[in-house]
Amino acid sequence: SGEKERLKELLRERLIECGWRDEMKALCRAHARNKGRKSVSVDDLVHVITPKGRGSFVHLVMNSSNTY
Repeated sequence: SGEKERLKELLRERLIECGWRDEMKALCRAHARNKGRKSVSVDDLVHVITPKGRGSFVHLVMNSSNTY
């Protein structure tokens, strides 16, 4: 629905604004650097980064709930 798409876009914008997206990119790059770029798969990145991303996302939501 249009409302769902609007909310998804708003969430995407807020994650970019607060630096969450850049933080996740940096974690991916660091993992690839440590393991070796040629030996890192997308599945490997998802497995390593997802828990960190979800954890930091929860903290962002809790800290910014009064901001928006």
